[in-house]
Amino acid sequence: MTRKDRKLAVEVAPGRRFRHDGELLEEGDIVVLAAKEARQMVACGHCFPARMPMMDEDKGGSDDGPDDQDEDDGKAVEQTDPVPLPADQPPPPPKSDD
Repeated sequence: MTRKDRKLAVEVAPGRRFRHDGELLEEGDIVVLAAKEARQMVACGHCFPARMPMMDEDKGGSDDGPDDQDEDDGKAVEQTDPVPLPADQPPPPPKSDD
């Protein structure tokens, strides 16, 4: 990817509106701009970086999944670290002498 191909998504800030490529953008609209232009719009307060919702194909791609295999040893990649068991055992309940 070359430098001029980089793009960023921005969301129009509340109370702002402006025209981009002949289209009127209003508060809450999300638009993808060239990275340089997007940074300028964020810096001047017209926009802020947008959080784009993940598309369905991005969520379950072939590279993302709990059953992915590690390339080095063929074992499944573990998603979380196991929780260690407590080392101390609780004291036994007191005995009654009745």
